[in-house]
Amino acid sequence: MYKCISAYKIKIINIKNMTNFTKNDSFKEENKVMKLKDSYILLIAMAIFLLMSIGSVCASEISADDTIGLADDGSDVVMDDKPIEPSNPTTPHKVDTMIVSSDTVSINEKEKIKSIDLTVNDTNKSKVIAGITVKNLTVKEGTKTIKFDYNNSKVIIKDALVLGKHDLLVSYLGNENYTNSSKNIVLTIFGNYTIQAPTSVDVNSTKIVEVPINVTNGIDPKELVKDDFNVTLTYKDGNITKAINITDFRIINNTIIFNYPLSRNITTSTITLVYTANETVKSKNVTINRIYNVKIEGINTKNQYKNGNFTFRLTDIDNATENLTGFKLNLLIGKNVINQITGTADKNGIVNFKTSKIFGYDFNNNTIVIKYLNVGNNTVELKSGDNVKLTTNKVNLTIEKAKINITIDKYNEQYGSNKNLTITVINADNGEPVPGIILHLNMPQTAGKNYYIQTDTNGIGIISVKGLIPGKYNLTVSNNDTVNIINNKASSKIIITPKPVTIKITSGLTINYNTGNTAAIKVTDKKGKGVSGAYVLVQLYTGSKSANYLFQTDKYGNIKFKAPLSVGKHKIVVSGAVGYSSSKVTKYIKVKKATAKISAPKVTAYYKQGKYFTIKLINTKKSNAPIYAAKVDIRVYISNYKYYKFNGKTGVDGKLKLSIDLKPKTYKVEVRGADSKNYAASKVVSKIVVVKAPTKLYPAKLTAKKGTNKYFKVTVKNTKTKKVIPGVKVKIKVYTGKKFKTYTVKTNSKGIAQFNVKSLSVGKHKAIVSSANKYCIAKSAKNYIKITK
Repeated sequence: MYKCISAYKIKIINIKNMTNFTKNDSFKEENKVMKLKDSYILLIAMAIFLLMSIGSVCASEISADDTIGLADDGSDVVMDDKPIEPSNPTTPHKVDTMIVSSDTVSINEKEKIKSIDLTVNDTNKSKVIAGITVKNLTVKEGTKTIKFDYNNSKVIIKDALVLGKHDLLVSYLGNENYTNSSKNIVLTIFGNYTIQAPTSVDVNSTKIVEVPINVTNGIDPKELVKDDFNVTLTYKDGNITKAINITDFRIINNTIIFNYPLSRNITTSTITLVYTANETVKSKNVTINRIYNVKIEGINTKNQYKNGNFTFRLTDIDNATENLTGFKLNLLIGKNVINQITGTADKNGIVNFKTSKIFGYDFNNNTIVIKYLNVGNNTVELKSGDNVKLTTNKVNLTIEKAKINITIDKYNEQYGSNKNLTITVINADNGEPVPGIILHLNMPQTAGKNYYIQTDTNGIGIISVKGLIPGKYNLTVSNNDTVNIINNKASSKIIITPKPVTIKITSGLTINYNTGNTAAIKVTDKKGKGVSGAYVLVQLYTGSKSANYLFQTDKYGNIKFKAPLSVGKHKIVVSGAVGYSSSKVTKYIKVKKATAKISAPKVTAYYKQGKYFTIKLINTKKSNAPIYAAKVDIRVYISNYKYYKFNGKTGVDGKLKLSIDLKPKTYKVEVRGADSKNYAASKVVSKIVVVKAPTKLYPAKLTAKKGTNKYFKVTVKNTKTKKVIPGVKVKIKVYTGKKFKTYTVKTNSKGIAQFNVKSLSVGKHKAIVSSANKYCIAKSAKNYIKITK
């Protein structure tokens, strides 16, 4: 920064205002003043020279008429050296640049690398600027950006350019030190003569095909004459390829023009252009796409919630009389997940979309939820097939609150009826069914009180009331959604009456003690047909004691049951349970003493094997049928005079099982009947043989941190049965060096003995395990316990 002195900064100041003189001192002071004047003149001259040198004095500041000097009255010149700041001191000075390259460049199309010599130069020093990359440059042809590389002062074109001239604009973007610059370069690509034409053209409903064409080598284009061309159109008709020779075409302004000869259903075809004036010119294929430029007009874009249709009219912009029957229009709705609904145009070009079928999808807690058009404005997108170009692709659909009527069908049925309760919802304005809405049912007399159902596509909601017992139930139905639907409700009564049935005891009035069925019961309706699923209450009396049973009929209306009854006479009372009306049936059952036989086969078992000694009691007079709920006594002798005594009752299969948990030995077993009043059976003698278990120990290797609750585990198995042995002791010797401690642990129900290693020191410990039970014969086994810090 310079401190500049301008001409208008020089002030003439009267010395009288600066000094006080006396007459005695006048000569002396005058001498000093003269010397000062000489000094000031010298300073002024230097200042003017400096100002002229650095450009701070300009023509507008000092004119030719300006005089700088001393006043006649002895005034001195005093300079104000206040600095003048530059107009914008923060903006650095940039160096101008220029792009250096040929104005025109020609490249043969056969050249693999199409490059242009180009540098960016400093205009002040006329030198090449270093560090230029593709990031500093752009290459454009019109609005199109050309892809390129920049290496060794060459712009290398990466895009494929057709034969002919290309007006390129190369721009340098500049930086903090250099200004931007640009240059127009005409690039000519030349080569063999070729037909230039687009890869595809669209043909609208005017059916006029226009194909821009040029035959050139990039430098000298040919004049196009119709006689120099053959035009062939090929297309697929099903699986058959057909061809048409196009002769009626024109060439106007380098464009081949002809009428499209194919029907509407042929949407894609290919024309082959052959230049006959030069056989070396390759033919050119151009795809013809049959398209329709269609305008969409919204006829009805407002409906009530889930009611009516949204209607659109399709019109061909190019030919208003074009029949668009059968054209597909797709309505797209949704954000993350798009749902597409398709409508088809009728003969008038009208497309309808049912409001209730327009829905999208939304994610809620990782679940896809169907989302219908809600009250308000809903923007949807319209699309069609690839050969239809729409002028409108987004429309707004308005939904208003729906007005509905709810109707409840009358319901007065017998208990257990399969008839469902039906509720119908229609639009109050036009009577159309309202599908897919949730209805809230309030039934205060039931346990649940509140229930919800959804209407189907016909606006009907169905609910089964089969489980209701006889009675009258108040019912109120309302729409659950009050955001999209104006609140409405309906009330009714559900009436359930008892179902009349007939009950009969068909068998079982005379039976053997606890053998077979106690009784058989049949429940029929008024037509004599068996009633499925009917509940029946059975009461059995033995003297003053009674037992109650609730049974349900099978699909044929039958009930067969077994109940333990002692020898003698018992009263049976059968009646319909809640929901059925019937007369009570009272009968008497006579139970006779059973002739029985006991069987108890010999059993051999390994120690702790978990095997059973099985006793069975049968009725020899009733086809050896099992006798259930019969008392049996069992004596297992451990010596000639000592025994274990067990008693129990047989199951429904007449069997009683005794778990064998005995030490190895042969035991005599006596089984006898324990209820001589109800059955007679002879005593049976049998044996239980228990032998030692062949055993193997499986210690598992363990690594644990010191002080943690980890367990060294040993699995104990019977080598014959391959099953684990629970409840037996195992001895574990844990070595620390040569010293060891012995621990005794017992296997659990899974046959695993566990030892907590929390107290072991850091290091590797050998563990030797052996059986601590003399009835489990096993070899010792070893493994290691590693304790880490």
